[in-house]
Amino acid sequence: MNFIAEIPDTVSYAQAATLPVAGLSALYTLRKGGMLLGKRILITGSTGVLGHFAHQLASLSEAFNVGIARNDEKAKKVIEAGANEVIIGEYISKSVEKFDPFYLIVFVN
Repeated sequence: MNFIAEIPDTVSYAQAATLPVAGLSALYTLRKGGMLLGKRILITGSTGVLGHFAHQLASLSEAFNVGIARNDEKAKKVIEAGANEVIIGEYISKSVEKFDPFYLIVFVN
């Protein structure tokens, strides 16, 4: 199956070339969790490319997905990507007990 999309003027060819890798990495990671419908997941690295894709995909899978951001500005971007909730300026250890350990998705920026 082939797909084609126009590259926006603001995206370089080098940047565009990496998008399928990031998107597929996020997809394969989320697939490890099986059916995500109704699951509550915490995605770290939310402001990076993988985290951004993971929030979009988790949202489409109807999972309740929570992201982590350093400040309000970055939190807005995480919400725009599809997160239901964002933890701002906290360490994971304060919030991780709310999640099934299998559904803690870690992406390093």
